[in-house]
Amino acid sequence: MADLSELKKKIVEQRAPRQGTAPARDEPETVLPAVDRLVENIKKKYAAQGMAFGEEAAVEGKLGVLREGIAGTQALEFQAIPWLLESRHFFDRFLARFYLLCRPVTASIDFVLSSLPQARDTGYFLSSAGLPLTQKQFMVLVSAASFLAGLLALLVSAYFAVPWQAEFQAKALAVILSTLVVFLAAALTFLSLPKALAIKRGEQASGELPFALRQMATQLHTGVGLYKSFQDIAAADYGVLSEEFSRTVNEIEEGAETKDAIERFARRTQSTALRRALLHVNRALRMGGNLSEAMSQIAEDVSFELRMRTRDFSEKMNFFGVIFIVTAVVLPVFIAIIAGITNAPIGVGAAVLSPEAMAFAFLVALPVLLLYLIAYLVYSQPKV
Repeated sequence: MADLSELKKKIVEQRAPRQGTAPARDEPETVLPAVDRLVENIKKKYAAQGMAFGEEAAVEGKLGVLREGIAGTQALEFQAIPWLLESRHFFDRFLARFYLLCRPVTASIDFVLSSLPQARDTGYFLSSAGLPLTQKQFMVLVSAASFLAGLLALLVSAYFAVPWQAEFQAKALAVILSTLVVFLAAALTFLSLPKALAIKRGEQASGELPFALRQMATQLHTGVGLYKSFQDIAAADYGVLSEEFSRTVNEIEEGAETKDAIERFARRTQSTALRRALLHVNRALRMGGNLSEAMSQIAEDVSFELRMRTRDFSEKMNFFGVIFIVTAVVLPVFIAIIAGITNAPIGVGAAVLSPEAMAFAFLVALPVLLLYLIAYLVYSQPKV
């Protein structure tokens, strides 16, 4: 019995809290400093890359800041200008210094542009386009660039308005209107860039999607896990699609749940086919199902859509070729013939094309029209 009593005594001593230590119920409090340090390290990592954390995607608890928000307010906006001043890109540093130099004006422009409907979803499209900028940083760049474009327009219009034979009020009105038009056009163009880049990135991802989905279907059919297939696609040479999968893999490795990371992936991509595939993956994770067959079917559907898009583009090019020939060949010859006839000694009436008008037509109007047609051709071609 003595041995049993000594054994019980040892067990009681081991269960009793040691002197200077907290009770067992307080042990979670000792873990929080380590969690806080992990969170701070990850925040510093993303802050150095110019990324931010959205409040809408936050969850309760200390680990909530690990969830990157696609849209919402930016928690690191105060680092916008310092980060731009240390950027690797020259134009980012130049525009940030110009913003600080003209801060009373540029800050007002920033406030006005941020209230426009076009700037409401800028943070979402920046994340979708894969740009390492927060919404505040982008608005700083847009404000500085728009104000700089307005200043250049003011100087150029004032230079041409000085020799103009007109009243001072007319000259001032023309200078002000031209400056405002250039400023507004530049601001709206810059604000639309994130959405355009995000859509272009989605089209590039759709072009590589059938091959990636077939690879994923083959791996899933042979018993490879979903996370491993994501890693293989991220490491493969699928361009933009591999970059997006790499972002999702990094989120999972940093502690995010697989379903939440895939859902954020589906939210930020502008590829409808990729979003549909990711939703199928999430549905299979929640409810089960044959994911391999679903990926194969989606790959076939995407391939068919790309073939139809290529066929439609080929049909459009027949009419586009006629327009291009008329603009690049027929129209210049027609202008030259009309100018020669009207400027001949037996010219018809007062319909004379002056040398200034001909110079404007050949040096400005026709080149701008041709550049527009080429830009339309490049933009409308399918990304296959």
